[in-house]
Amino acid sequence: MHIAITGSTGFIGRRLVQAALQRGDSVTCLVRTETTLPAAFIGKVETRTIDMEGPSGLHRAFDKLGCHAVINLAAYGLRHDDRNDQAKAQKVNVDFPVNLLRAAHASGAVLVHAGTSAEYAQCQSEHLHHEDDPLETGKLYGQSKAQGSLALLEEAVKRDARLAVLRLFNIYGPGEFETRLIPSTLAALKQGKRAALSPGKQLRDWVYVDEAAGAMLMAADSLLSQNKPAAHLANICSGNPLSVADFIKEAARIMQADPSLLGFGDRPLNPDEYHWTVGNPTRAEQLFGWKAKLSPSDGIAATLACSS
Repeated sequence: MHIAITGSTGFIGRRLVQAALQRGDSVTCLVRTETTLPAAFIGKVETRTIDMEGPSGLHRAFDKLGCHAVINLAAYGLRHDDRNDQAKAQKVNVDFPVNLLRAAHASGAVLVHAGTSAEYAQCQSEHLHHEDDPLETGKLYGQSKAQGSLALLEEAVKRDARLAVLRLFNIYGPGEFETRLIPSTLAALKQGKRAALSPGKQLRDWVYVDEAAGAMLMAADSLLSQNKPAAHLANICSGNPLSVADFIKEAARIMQADPSLLGFGDRPLNPDEYHWTVGNPTRAEQLFGWKAKLSPSDGIAATLACSS
């Protein structure tokens, strides 16, 4: 099919484009004027410039595009040090997805939107987050992403559109931001340097990036095959808790790195991190037939193989 993708030059977006091309889809990257495409995309994808300021520019971008599905990975606040602009969070995480749904629906395309586990409020007990759990209200990134997801679902019902909102849990793999936990730790270990880490007791639900990309494609396929209005919401997760410390220790074991270089407790926990972020994956399997299959060990090995 023909897929249009926003956020195609980001961590997940690059892997999504590759996955779509590998299975024979044609891809149009919806980009802002200042975006530079990766060299690997040149000659393999089309591009169209989009304007995030309002709906009119988006409708023009879809004119004669003829895509079957749109996958939205554009988001504000992916970096922990870039989460304080409320106006930008509203524009990118709430207003833009709704305008994108309207433009996609008007052109006959389905929309798959990348949400996040940060949309959930802190658990008072260690239970698997269900899609109907209470949502974040205090932290700008999670709150704005949750608001965007709810606005999308409401708009889809109102317009009889076809939509899937996928709340992605802890996505990791090749191409992740260098400053994030996994790539920065692996880089330190490769250089034989001590990695400054938090105590690492927080429990996470780890999903390899290519499996997340696969979930988005499967959701798009499902929406297209149904050919009727739909407003789906599903977690993309494994349902298996694994602490940050155990994940990092496994990475060090696979790398055959010196475990004494793991500086657990060298730095405090980030103030916006919760102890428990683990999801219930049942709905994604029921709706789209998707299920996480790759173990953290295999995912770490694949990540290291891509970076070697």
